[in-house]
Amino acid sequence: MDQKEFEKWNEKMFIKYNNERLYLHPNLIVRWTESLRVKTILRLISVKFDDKILSIGCGEGYIENQINSGCLYMLDISTAAVERAKNKLERKNNIKEIIVGDALNIPYQDNTFDFVLCSEVIEHTLNPQQLIKEIERVAKKGAKIIITIPNEKHINRIKKLLIKIKLFNIFFKDIPIIQDWHLHNFDLNLLKQLTKKYLFIKKIVPIPNFLMPLRYVCLLEKK
Repeated sequence: MDQKEFEKWNEKMFIKYNNERLYLHPNLIVRWTESLRVKTILRLISVKFDDKILSIGCGEGYIENQINSGCLYMLDISTAAVERAKNKLERKNNIKEIIVGDALNIPYQDNTFDFVLCSEVIEHTLNPQQLIKEIERVAKKGAKIIITIPNEKHINRIKKLLIKIKLFNIFFKDIPIIQDWHLHNFDLNLLKQLTKKYLFIKKIVPIPNFLMPLRYVCLLEKK
């Protein structure tokens, strides 16, 4: 898939799935899990009023709408996502800009940002390693970086179990059995492998907990 094909495909995927459907999902378990992810991100972000924050793959801006300090710069490769984010956050006064941009070629200079947020994005990209390089490039030395990922192998095991006992469609009827928006099956080991050269992992928080790690929220720092 070349870049133009990817952009068209991703636009279709965003319109089909979007991000807010999980935050507002009718299933309590889904809503609770995503709510914990967002609360954990916000707890790990300690922003001064003049800090520059870059949100990569911002979607509709659900998380960014809850960040009330610092100067927010937001980008997403989806035009539909950026339009929705602009409409949602038009009255938010700490937004500097919301732009259509490629996470693999971030349109900002080196050493610009104090914080970088990349939540549930890396598994959707053509080249995860390039995304990590770009995050490292635009982050200041010592910058705090939050990357969150789905624990795909664990999620798939749970799906298989629920399908086997015929409960999947009862509880998760609008959740895809095969996640067709994901280009990579992420887990913690893969993230560690991709980041070890560029970023130092300071903290890992399993979501919702260590017994059921459906997501990981990782706090990293530029080396």
